[in-house]
Amino acid sequence: MVADPLQLGVACARWGASRIIGHIEAMQNKTETVFAQWRAAGAQECGMGTLFDTPVESLAPFIPFSDFVMFMGITAIGVQGLPSDPNAPAHAAALRALYPDIVIEVDGAISEQNIAGIASGGATRFCAGSVLSKSPDPASTYRSLIALAESALE
Repeated sequence: MVADPLQLGVACARWGASRIIGHIEAMQNKTETVFAQWRAAGAQECGMGTLFDTPVESLAPFIPFSDFVMFMGITAIGVQGLPSDPNAPAHAAALRALYPDIVIEVDGAISEQNIAGIASGGATRFCAGSVLSKSPDPASTYRSLIALAESALE
């Protein structure tokens, strides 16, 4: 999360980033303006990131401007390798129930132990960091994560 998501997002879009995520907590109710400027600078997708404890109901005013919602699967941010919050699948399900058409992404503590449950809850995108960087065979781990998520969606 950054203090000035508008300017950084515009710069990233100009540098070629096609997908930009801004934490709702840092946008100070300026989501529509921020996303419009990111799109004008070249972003093809704009998503809102949320902290785990942000109530899913509070996202309603911003959903029309968002291509996706990314929530943290951990309750503390900024440290890689933290354990997943056991309520992450329920959090994904709550988002899916309220916003059935939005793409749901999860970042934080994605692993072979929890990806199927989070996918079953309604998430379809995952940011897998430490599970891949700490794996002795990242390509195999990546394929396993995809297979587990896809099997949960069948």
